Amino acid sequence: MSLISVILPAYNAEKYLAQAIDSILNQTCLYFELIIINDGSTDRTEMIIQSYSDNRIKYYNNEINLGLIGTLNRGLELAKGKYIARMDADDISFLDRFHKQFDFLENNEDYVICSSSRIEFYQDNTKKHITFLPETNEEITIAKHFSTPFTHPAVMMRNSVIKLYKLQYLNDYKYSEDYEFWIRLLEYGKGYNFVKPLISYRIVQEGQTSTGVKNKVQRELIIKAIQKKALLLSNIDLMDKDLDFLFQLSLSDRIKKIDLDYFDFGFIISFFRNIQIEFKDKLYIESSIVNYVLGLRYLKIIIFNRRRLKFFIMVRLIFDKLFIYGILSIIRNYYNYYKR
Repeated sequence: MSLISVILPAYNAEKYLAQAIDSILNQTCLYFELIIINDGSTDRTEMIIQSYSDNRIKYYNNEINLGLIGTLNRGLELAKGKYIARMDADDISFLDRFHKQFDFLENNEDYVICSSSRIEFYQDNTKKHITFLPETNEEITIAKHFSTPFTHPAVMMRNSVIKLYKLQYLNDYKYSEDYEFWIRLLEYGKGYNFVKPLISYRIVQEGQTSTGVKNKVQRELIIKAIQKKALLLSNIDLMDKDLDFLFQLSLSDRIKKIDLDYFDFGFIISFFRNIQIEFKDKLYIESSIVNYVLGLRYLKIIIFNRRRLKFFIMVRLIFDKLFIYGILSIIRNYYNYYKR
């Protein structure tokens, strides 16, 4: 039996599929099966897959197009390995990815999932930047209330937990199905992110996430529903305006568009004070860890809106301790990145 089952859905993926497959087949960890599921592609996807003769590839073809969620769930059912890894057809895994993740989960039985920060790049490969994610389980426990705490195509999960609790991706959360899945999975164990990226994450206009952005209203409702689920499981109750602000803090692009008249200085300070207390008291996480996670989003509010904020408000925001924690959080990320 393979130690790792890799789930790779493919739909009209001819452009980058070979790069994705090669990055898996060239892993330093050899004991895996690569489950490639062709979801009714009309381009050269099938031809590319069948050009490989590696017996670690298990090829499946959906008779009808199931969509990403249906295809992912089929992959979960087919996976026989001790661990399940995800991969997308347009990304590139680093060669030591499986080795690092396998060793981590083998040595930490109370963890059900691990992922990593990522290097994001565009199709023309001219722009690259690192997106850091919360590293420790405590940081992930806080961050999951704002947005997805993992890089989906970089995760490795404990298959026994998924099978025991019959976990699947849910159609009600299309475009954010992974975020909702993590909220449920983390009820059964801990999570971890490697500071050093294990994947290069390609930004493509026709990708799943980009397509979801086109339907902003539906996506907002879905993300708010997931955030509410996370809060409910943590026994945290927020007012409607707080929930609206929580959604604004879910992505950098939304932070840049915060309505500073509706969410004024007094509200912003009050929101962070209240949620600091909630996270510390309800999640039993020490204040400094809470402040590091919250500080990063607090800092983004100031940086992204510096031209719209009135000077005296900017000064008052800067003199809050969360501003310092935000700066320290960035410094810590880069220090850990270069140190390790």
